[in-house]
Amino acid sequence: MNKRLTTFLSVLAVLVLLPLSPSNAASQTGGICSKAGKTKVISGKTFKCIKSGKKLSWILTPSISKVTPEAPKIVETWWRAMLDSRSFSQVPTVIQSIDIKSAPNVPKSETDKIAAHFNDTLIYWSQFVVNPQPLYTTIVSEKDYEWYMKRWQELGSDNTGQYWWDKTGNGEGGAVGWNNSGQINMYFKVLTTRPSTLATREHVFHEVTHFFQATALKDEVNNTPCWFGEGQAQFIQSAHADKSETVAKSIAIQNRKWAISAVNKYIGTTNSVDGLFNALTNISRGDVLCNRTEPLLGYTLGQLVNEKLVADFTWIKVIDFMKKSPENGWQASFNSTFGISAEDWYKKDLIPYLIAELKI
Repeated sequence: MNKRLTTFLSVLAVLVLLPLSPSNAASQTGGICSKAGKTKVISGKTFKCIKSGKKLSWILTPSISKVTPEAPKIVETWWRAMLDSRSFSQVPTVIQSIDIKSAPNVPKSETDKIAAHFNDTLIYWSQFVVNPQPLYTTIVSEKDYEWYMKRWQELGSDNTGQYWWDKTGNGEGGAVGWNNSGQINMYFKVLTTRPSTLATREHVFHEVTHFFQATALKDEVNNTPCWFGEGQAQFIQSAHADKSETVAKSIAIQNRKWAISAVNKYIGTTNSVDGLFNALTNISRGDVLCNRTEPLLGYTLGQLVNEKLVADFTWIKVIDFMKKSPENGWQASFNSTFGISAEDWYKKDLIPYLIAELKI
């Protein structure tokens, strides 16, 4: 036999007869190992000795890449509440009807701009409640006093009339009133001297919210606290100020800045906790501080209260509370719907939240 071939076969025989070292065995899965559980790292790969039946073998363990979890996105309480209210977007089978009339001196362009925003607002609120009567809407200008008073009488002489005309003075304004038969009417007053600031999605959402409040709550709407009526309307107008969430949030931030500033000025004159509790419990809808003079607590404090209400209990629960109120009264309905009395909620959850938001 060739001498070289003889030498090669001899070496090969020795290699075959020698036991495999762990390093060699670990170079491929299935190599024999001596102790279960033992591990070995070769070229950055980890092998583990695994017992299967009576056999011990090296098995390549799967590599696990380290994943750094993303920091959770913090959603502000107030914006979480607004997103909840925005999440309802189904077109209902029945949509609230509307009847719009404009006074002779109202520019058609202003009527058209206001009317353009009604579609979205009516579709939104009709998901929750519909009034069998149309939403009678009247748009007047500062030059239409006699026409307005006649129209007001035709609509049943609701609780707006001369009072609302005087309240708006030489400016603009919106109002919702109801007469003795329960008919609910809406009014807008614009100026002929400049484009109306009311012809926005925000303002239409605000006023239409009052219509549906009166529809759901009926006469009990007059007994609700200062923070509820205008506060909920402010909350909804901020949440739905634009179809874009980004734009709506930007507008809501500005509205909240105004609200926080106004409430801070008011609270600065008294003890913060006592002042807040008094504003929540003792200032009525008819109080001048509620909706006629600064700090307009119905609008300002009301927005902050309503965002916390929705954040704590959800928007659909708030709708349930409104629907229950005519039969049981708002306080009993608050308790039965949310599982806590209004005053206990003020003390336990709301006032601590307000103090944090107001930074007092």
